[in-house]
Amino acid sequence: MGAALCEHAFAQMRMLGAEVVEIGTGGDSFHAPARALYERLGFVPLPVVAYYRQL
Repeated sequence: MGAALCEHAFAQMRMLGAEVVEIGTGGDSFHAPARALYERLGFVPLPVVAYYRQL
């Protein structure tokens, strides 16, 4: 069902002229199923670093 929902969203984005879509999730084991889905859908993981600081 997740794949079908994503494909529907992608089709709508294409109709509106989008050429690229970004999706993100956590890198921990809890998010492993989401990462697997995104990779099955053709997403390519890129190494990214996000910095946070409490003020």
